Amino acid sequence: MDLCHRTLRLVPGHSSREVLVVLGSLSSCDPGNIAATTAKLSASSVRVSVIGLAAELFLCKNLASQTSGHYHVLLGQPLFVSAAL
Repeated sequence: MDLCHRTLRLVPGHSSREVLVVLGSLSSCDPGNIAATTAKLSASSVRVSVIGLAAELFLCKNLASQTSGHYHVLLGQPLFVSAAL
């Protein structure tokens, strides 16, 4: 997420700053403070949406809600197409 912030903060404000994360893990290993990173993404108007292929993770749900993104946990293949749109 830090790399996304560093890259997208340079994009002009009139364009879309969005990240789509497809996550198939039940855990995460963040090298830094994810709460600070989430705050930086939100302040830079970067929207992060997450599609989870496993169980719901609080970290992903919080990241999406703090950045005005969406969070979906898929229960089958047909839901992937609707969540990605």
